[in-house]
Amino acid sequence: GTNAESSKVAINVLKSHIPISKQLRNIENALDYALYGGEDYELIFTFQENLIDRVEREGLRVVGVVREGKGVFLDNEPVSTLGFEHFRRES
Repeated sequence: GTNAESSKVAINVLKSHIPISKQLRNIENALDYALYGGEDYELIFTFQENLIDRVEREGLRVVGVVREGKGVFLDNEPVSTLGFEHFRRES
């Protein structure tokens, strides 16, 4: 399962806040590449809502919110969680 499921929270990512390079923006399914693609990654962490202004002043990007619930959402719509699971055994 996802960290959201393990933590018993809902994570809502905002499409308009996802970093997409200028080169990738011209590709039809750029959002899919940004969410599920390859080798490039950015570190993601959570912090208290009252720190948003301070975090943004430090040059970090806010991409979503954590709330009560369960699962991962993109603009409040459930999304499938794809990606590599480091400790999953192949069957």
